[in-house]
This record gives sequence, C-alpha cells and structure tokens, in this order.
Amino acid sequence: MYHQARIDEQHNASETNDAQIRLKRHHAKIVVKTTEADDHDVDCDRMSLSPVDSTIPVMAPFEDYKVRIQRLLNKIGMPDYEAKVIQYDHLRNNFVYALNSPRAVEQYILRVPARRIYSRNKTIENELALLNHLKGKLRVPRIKAYSLNPGNPLGKAYSVQTRIPGQSLNYLWPAMAEQDKYAIIDDVIRLLYSLETVTFPKAGELIAASPAAKATSNHYTKTAPPIVRTFTGPIAASNGARDRAGPNLKRFLTSSLKGRIQRESKHGPPDEESLPVAPRFKTLLAILNDLDAQGAFDAQPFPIVLHHWDLEPRNIIVSDVNPSSAWKITGLVDWDQAQALPRPLAREPRRWIWLFPKRVAIGDNDKFAGPPLSDVERKRRKYFFSLEEG
Repeated sequence: MYHQARIDEQHNASETNDAQIRLKRHHAKIVVKTTEADDHDVDCDRMSLSPVDSTIPVMAPFEDYKVRIQRLLNKIGMPDYEAKVIQYDHLRNNFVYALNSPRAVEQYILRVPARRIYSRNKTIENELALLNHLKGKLRVPRIKAYSLNPGNPLGKAYSVQTRIPGQSLNYLWPAMAEQDKYAIIDDVIRLLYSLETVTFPKAGELIAASPAAKATSNHYTKTAPPIVRTFTGPIAASNGARDRAGPNLKRFLTSSLKGRIQRESKHGPPDEESLPVAPRFKTLLAILNDLDAQGAFDAQPFPIVLHHWDLEPRNIIVSDVNPSSAWKITGLVDWDQAQALPRPLAREPRRWIWLFPKRVAIGDNDKFAGPPLSDVERKRRKYFFSLEEG
C-alpha cells in the first residue's frame, strides 16, 4: 500500500512559516518556468538569464549558443532540425532544447548537462542503459544520438532523445476540469503499478554495467541493461558492512539521518539561508521505524522495483486524442538517478495530486505550507488512496 503514514492535517505553525519562507526563496531563484517536458506550446527563442546566486556565471544569450547546436545537428545527420529553448538555466541539472523539423515526423529533445558539480557524463551513460532497458516496457524516450565526452561541437556531453507527444502536466493541471484530474489520477495509478513490473535483484542506484559502446557517427548503439549499485555510506553497526541490498538499507538510512541531526545539533544549519532540518529528520526516523515494523527492511519482504524519484507534473507528459476525450499520460521523462527500491519505499504518496500548485510540501508526512485543503482537494486525496489500496 502506498504509505499514508503519519498524515497529519493539523499543521504546526512554525513549520508552516519556515516552509513559506523556503517557498519564497525558491520562487526568488526560479529564473525559467519552462521544464524539459515543455517544448510543447513553449516558444522562447532568446533568453539571457542572470541567476540570483552570484556564484553561478551569468548566461550568454541563447542565440550565441544556438550556432554550436546547429553544428552538432549537421554533424549527426539532422541538418533540417532547429533548436528552441525549453530550459536554459544553470540552476537546473540540464539545459534542454526542442529539436523541430517541418519535414520530419519524429521530433526530438537535446539534453546537455548544466551543473558541473555532478558527474553528468556518468549520469547520461546511466540513463542510456536504463532507457534502452525500458524500451517496450514503459512509455519513455528513445535515444537517437549521444556523446559522453566534450569532443563535439557543443564541447560537452549530450544526448538526443525522442520527444514524447503531448504536453507537460505541470502547466495543464492547475486549469484542468476536476473530471479530467480524476482521469489523470487513474492513469497515475496505472503508471505506478507498471513501474513495479520492472524488478531488480537488490536495492540501489541503477548504473550502466560498462562504458557505453562507441557510436558510429555519434548515433546511439545499444548498451547492456543497467546493474544495481547497492547504497553505501556511513554505518552505525560496528562490523562496517556496506551492503544495502536488504536490512542494512535501514541501518544506512538511520545512520545518515542521525548523522544529520547530530551535525545540526552541534554546528547549526550549514548557512544562514538554510532552514533547520532536525525536526523533519526526526519525523523521518519515526517513519523508518514504522516501515521496519511493517517488514519493509526484511531480507526478502517485497520485490525490488523500479522507482522514478522525480515523478512530478513537470516530468509527466499527457495528451488528449481529440477535444472530447479524456487526458491520458503518454510518457514519463527525466530518468536521471532512477533507483531500485523495496516496494514499500517506492510506494510514496503522490502529494502533488492534492497540493499542487498552491502549496509546498514539508517533509514526508503530508504537512505543507499554504492554505488548508479545500473539500474538492480532500476528495481528490481520498480518491487517490482508495485506488492505491485496491
């Protein structure tokens, strides 16, 4: 059952105030509202952005970078395609561009790492392996071309993926009729159960089994299915075991949470802009104990299933076949850092169904900053849980 653990509608006033401050800071830093899914109905050909964070370099106009993209498209056999901005923002993990051609049926997305603090080349390689593995199993993009090194006109790693037909739910959900939202909830439940049909032998991060095969003319060639790298990290146990495939996952999570609480207790938040996290991590520890009591961390309690860690409206693509038909989910994008998790951990409530877009969630116990839930939103939440329990 998707966990409704510790759902509490009586909001703690101080937590709500903290989250409202965090929400204001978050909005202050958002400099682009489009997401990688939103090449649909978005036309922003030129964006010169200056992020609030002065440590992030000021971005050049897109038109200056567009020349490099066109050289790349010429090189990989896509000269008829033109790039348009979807996401051109250093605050995101990826720059994302729509690749459109009036003479081609298939349209594409170009994803280029934006943040240098991560090993983005490895992330691309891992995503290649996973998307190839999911072909025919789930509605995911296909890879057309890629590069894992800077030896290309962009000077960066990149991947070219098919564009899933439809529009981002991020922009449609707020104005959707309530009956259409219920149709989407039905589809979300079906999608969640379809993710559970993809299983793995143990829990952990999904990574490429070996370096991706070299591409001919930069076009994608098949890679081996992903393998699972078990979670690693500090352990409270004296034996120093580092396997997180079974019950040790609980030890790892407990140790990590306690470490964060102890650090904050000793040193305070990492900087003046950060909010105290200890109360929420204590809540997470209590939730871990609840999960442990339900057998979530037993050696073989449940199957280990595929988990999309960012299954939010911005990454859900929907479409209506004609104006009189209901909206349907046509695909799911942004598979960076996908995981294999015990089924109880993968079955987290999709709180955006009743919180988005007016509120921001606090922790994992259904507390939030914003106005109280309306009767309509309460009914929507009740409907979601009635489906997931069925």
